[in-house]
Amino acid sequence: MKTKRLIMGVLFVSLLFSTLPTAKGETNEELKRTFDSIPQGAVNVKDFGAVGDGDHDDTEAIQQALFFAHKQRQQLRVATVTDYKGGAGDAAVPMVVFPDGTYKISDTLIGYREMYLTGIGNVVVKQTNPEKDIYYQHGMYRATIENMGFEGGRIQLQFWSANNDATIIIIDNCHFKDSSSEAVRSRSFCTKRLDGKNWVNSKPFPPFNVQKEEDGAFKLIGENDTSDLPAWCNSTLFVISNSEFENCMQAFNISADA
Repeated sequence: MKTKRLIMGVLFVSLLFSTLPTAKGETNEELKRTFDSIPQGAVNVKDFGAVGDGDHDDTEAIQQALFFAHKQRQQLRVATVTDYKGGAGDAAVPMVVFPDGTYKISDTLIGYREMYLTGIGNVVVKQTNPEKDIYYQHGMYRATIENMGFEGGRIQLQFWSANNDATIIIIDNCHFKDSSSEAVRSRSFCTKRLDGKNWVNSKPFPPFNVQKEEDGAFKLIGENDTSDLPAWCNSTLFVISNSEFENCMQAFNISADA
């Protein structure tokens, strides 16, 4: 099976052949050191019931961890604005940690405005439903995803931003396998694109309809057909580094104006 390895900077793509590190064959003591390396204040998906044994369905547990991290970010931002009394931009978001294991899911995981996902050890998130994406980040502004593997499903990482300022997406040391569509997609669309200086008033259109629940959690309620819609460009800095694509229909589908 031919494997593609790519490293990408802004307007730059080159091939990088490297071997991803794994944590297979670890002893109990080595695993203990791995778990001890989780940063203080990080959100551990296992604290929300994720098992990571490749058999148990971890969808709901991981989703709860993502929402919990998002709520912590919201609290930090309120504190920042209160302290500086004028709006100080976006604040930090807790890291969501996946300890060593294979996390089986059966539905699309939903991320929020800012997300930082990292794996410790040999981590794979495996989609068992071939019609579902693995991860969709809705209305995003910042994303960092590192040291993780993704297997199966349709699109494995999908990002949508309605922001016409600088959006940043960083993917590092990840392994993508067996996607039936693009492994990574970052596209924005609009129902009608305005011309000239009015383009910023074109209304962005998301790939999914998302309902916001009373507690602030996102819920996917349907998919939108964006196949015939014009692109809506935003200032996205997209970096993919030290990553590997294996048996994917397409490595990535990305639009950006920077």
